[in-house]
Amino acid sequence: MKKITAMILALVCLLPSFCFASTVEEWMVEGNWIGYWHEDNGARSMIFIELEEENRAYFVTQFFHADEPGLGRAYIGEWELNGNIVHVKTGNNTSMNLEFKGNGVMVDTLTLRMFFLGEWR
Repeated sequence: MKKITAMILALVCLLPSFCFASTVEEWMVEGNWIGYWHEDNGARSMIFIELEEENRAYFVTQFFHADEPGLGRAYIGEWELNGNIVHVKTGNNTSMNLEFKGNGVMVDTLTLRMFFLGEWR
């Protein structure tokens, strides 16, 4: 009886996450998303992505070394929501896929780096 109760409880706890994952809508990901990391070489890396209505995306990335700025890039592109994956065009030949996790968090599916919601639209 304890095993059955534990299984039912586990299913009840997991059910909301399954329902939420299938109902991600565009308004849930629209806003300012920010990522910040220390790179393996000691540089600092910042990425800012603005996802707007009508699938407009503004992308800015900048690297900083200990005593001077490094490479940086900006691009105006598009974004698209497919399930819980946000595909963002970040350059003429580059893009990234961000998995919407909810609670103001998205994760880059390639690097597993986290992006946090700075401002919701």
